[in-house]
Amino acid sequence: NAKYKFCYVLKFPRVEQDFQIFGKLVHKVLEEFHLQRLNGNTDPDNILMTYSFKIAKEEYKDKATHAQLEETKKICMDYLKHLDNQRTLKTEPKVIFAEKAFNFPINNQILLNGYIDKVQVDPDGILRVCDYKTSDLFDKDDIIRKDYTKSKKFKRYKKDIFQLQTYAYIMFESNPDLKM
Repeated sequence: NAKYKFCYVLKFPRVEQDFQIFGKLVHKVLEEFHLQRLNGNTDPDNILMTYSFKIAKEEYKDKATHAQLEETKKICMDYLKHLDNQRTLKTEPKVIFAEKAFNFPINNQILLNGYIDKVQVDPDGILRVCDYKTSDLFDKDDIIRKDYTKSKKFKRYKKDIFQLQTYAYIMFESNPDLKM
């Protein structure tokens, strides 16, 4: 396929779209937040999130729009509320990895490689593999009905589920002694 050849073989530069910049900006904030926690930073969540936002803002200062920065702040505030709610309900997970790199060979012919955004152990002992998404995947009606198959975006949803299943498989295959 020509697109593959131009992007990955010949390495022609690609123009980043606004939605890609926004997704990377949000991802950078959450990545920094969790890496700081894993490295022992005990600052209050709001202080650490502000610090993480500043790092991401600096990295994307020439790319991100004002609207993207504002939307990222809103997402970060919602994320902090979610964390606070989990603590209140005693359902806070233990994050064990952030930006977990993997190189996973299959039959010495295929190499899967990449990064898993976050891996956590939920209070019930379930290992959860997380991948940050900034797109609105489903309409409110789909969520209320709990019938995602009728969503126009179901094809995208199936790709995301396959990605998470792949990540979970890689986690269990490459960490057979993973303790919870």
